[in-house]
Amino acid sequence: MKIICLTAIPPRFAGLGPTLESLAAQGADQVRLYIPRAYRRFPDWDGRLPDVPLGVQIIRCDTDLGPATKILPAARDLRGQDAQILFCDDDCIVPRGWAQRLFAIQARRLDQAVAVYVRPSYLPDTPPPKGRQAWQLPIKYDPLYRTSRLAHKLLGTPVAYRRPFWVSGYGEVFFGVGGVVVRPEFFDDLAFDIPDIAWLVDDIWLSAMLARRGIRIYCPWRTALPKSQDTSEQDSLMALTYEGKGRQELNRAAAEYCCSRFSVWQ
Repeated sequence: MKIICLTAIPPRFAGLGPTLESLAAQGADQVRLYIPRAYRRFPDWDGRLPDVPLGVQIIRCDTDLGPATKILPAARDLRGQDAQILFCDDDCIVPRGWAQRLFAIQARRLDQAVAVYVRPSYLPDTPPPKGRQAWQLPIKYDPLYRTSRLAHKLLGTPVAYRRPFWVSGYGEVFFGVGGVVVRPEFFDDLAFDIPDIAWLVDDIWLSAMLARRGIRIYCPWRTALPKSQDTSEQDSLMALTYEGKGRQELNRAAAEYCCSRFSVWQ
């Protein structure tokens, strides 16, 4: 069974259409949109659900797990089943064949996660993952992408989907922005016990949950990075400040916590 899943926040409900339509067109068995019954960040939400296109199912969950709601409830719901789960963000427009390619790659690596975007090493004082590291082409040296950006400015043509990694390999931390394929059994009960320090930084927490169980993260080369739509600026976690910490500070604090508590990335 091939499942695509995600979550969303109320300020973005009205603009979900293009994202959900691009996901529904991927040919997966199901597209699941997980929405908690109440939001920790949005206590005044009136409970109205978004409109979804044909082929997308809204599933309610009792607990708001923050951005990790896009995968953890699905992993629990599908435990014991032979399933691949591809999760992504709620502001992406994915290209044709995106899901098919990622599912096929993970089917050849049943004990590994597959991610479009990774960091080979997150904390500066920790060693990189074993095996060949995924290598990213810096955006200023990506001629195809830069040419499409220039053409967009001059002619109004669409910007190309960027393919940032030119050498496949392993990463220490994945980023859900490009899509990640996992199996339900990859996340055990401890993954749901998210500490406050990591509640807003799901990529760090979820990657640590894989690392502590010896599950590697593979990044295939030349995989298209989904485009972000306009809703990405609405209540963005990248711009969020929590207890005086910005996103990078929150990421580092969560990574240091996971490194210390679970002895991962050492």
